[in-house]
Amino acid sequence: MFSYEDEGHRFTPKEVEILIAGIDKLKALDPAVGSGAFPMSILHKLVFILQRLDPRNEQWKERQKQRLRVAMGAAELIEDATTRENTLRELEQQVAGIEEALRKTPSTTAESFTLSKTASMVWTSNPSPCRSPRCGSLSHLLRIRK
Repeated sequence: MFSYEDEGHRFTPKEVEILIAGIDKLKALDPAVGSGAFPMSILHKLVFILQRLDPRNEQWKERQKQRLRVAMGAAELIEDATTRENTLRELEQQVAGIEEALRKTPSTTAESFTLSKTASMVWTSNPSPCRSPRCGSLSHLLRIRK
């Protein structure tokens, strides 16, 4: 698909959008659970591809900010005021973190890639007392508070 020696790419804007969406939804499983070399190599390749597809991170940044806006809308539905405010504050910090990461390194997508993948799990300082491994995630908080 991409060579380290080639410059640019030959994809249409629609194809670029589809590829970036695919990378954004990608889930990789490391069955060996060893040194972490396998997931790190995947991360490096994805960052390289994203740099080629979206050199100024415009599409990537907008996708991550949109994900956080959706999460903020869902967080507004949390009944407990303290949990809701903590969750919203954390999400706002993540938006600022995306902005800062891309401002510091506009040609590198690695930090924003990592931020986007961690943004899907929102931890609060006041999680519910349940023992679920997902306890504290936004989707879990919304489910148990309905």
